[in-house]
Amino acid sequence: MNRKFKHKDAKDESGNVIHVSDAKKGIKYYCTDPECNKEIIYRDSGKTGKGSKRPHFSHKKGTSPNCSPERALHNVFKNGLIDLLEKHKTEKSPFIFNWNCGACNHSNSGNLLDKVNLIKKEYPLAECRPDIVLLDNKDNVLAVIEIVVTHPPEDNVLKYYEDQRIVLIQIDLTSQLSGFIN
Repeated sequence: MNRKFKHKDAKDESGNVIHVSDAKKGIKYYCTDPECNKEIIYRDSGKTGKGSKRPHFSHKKGTSPNCSPERALHNVFKNGLIDLLEKHKTEKSPFIFNWNCGACNHSNSGNLLDKVNLIKKEYPLAECRPDIVLLDNKDNVLAVIEIVVTHPPEDNVLKYYEDQRIVLIQIDLTSQLSGFIN
């Protein structure tokens, strides 16, 4: 299924995130993807009804062929989560995480950062490069966090985590894209 997603957020010149519903023509906006950050255009034809496109932001033609709303959402969330985890670690405040056990369906709760010494982005492991890795004081991997926007980790990666007894936390953001399908 080929679905085309539209950018719903942009940054203004001050770095504030602006939702498409608050955007105005004639103002410079920039991509929210920290790895892109190129100028993007607010598009709103003012038309409604069949065949009309929803208001959205898009890159100027040819300026960022590898950037997409999916990638922007993934990178913004990943970097924001890393900042939040680092803040809790620095302040030595617990980061309470709730989950259901996949094996027994029991609800659990605990401090995600309890034994964490280092938080790494895209730390290379033998079979993969997870979005976020939590390491102990001996550089042992305690857990990995995968941000899912378009596809979950592949079977060989899941098997690697299982074989290495690495806790996998998947955060599914696919619902954040709903409503922005053209």
